Amino acid sequence: MNGTNGQPVNVPLCGDHGVCVSTPSGAMCSCDHLWTGTFCQTEIPFSCTYKNNQTYPHNSTWVDGCDSCQCQFGVAECSHAFWCPQRCALYSTAATVAAGLSTTCPPNQNCIPNDVACAKPTCANPAGWCFPVGYVMVDVAPVIPTNGPNGWQWG
Repeated sequence: MNGTNGQPVNVPLCGDHGVCVSTPSGAMCSCDHLWTGTFCQTEIPFSCTYKNNQTYPHNSTWVDGCDSCQCQFGVAECSHAFWCPQRCALYSTAATVAAGLSTTCPPNQNCIPNDVACAKPTCANPAGWCFPVGYVMVDVAPVIPTNGPNGWQWG
């Protein structure tokens, strides 16, 4: 078991993730990359810190908006969707406020309702998605606020 001149000696003592090395103070295990411990028995965990200091363990996956993300060896990698619509509210109600939805979309975008019936101010939860101006959804007409008697006009 004693190695000479600091040469490694394979012994079961260091398990599958290390080799025994002779040193002036005695034998010790030299562990493979990502392994630690006296006998190289402990895998080194790699976690990722993502937005708002959220920590994810190695090999975990999560969704951030429209992006799929994964933690690999301490690095968070996300898919970076080409375009991801933002949630919005056509007008403010208790439900949209509770959901944290804004009535403001990014520049050059309008809030398009999930449900055509929710374009009327009597809808309890007028949630929608921000889409570029001029975007046409199949089976749903865009809603344009006006000063008309009903407050809304179909565009």
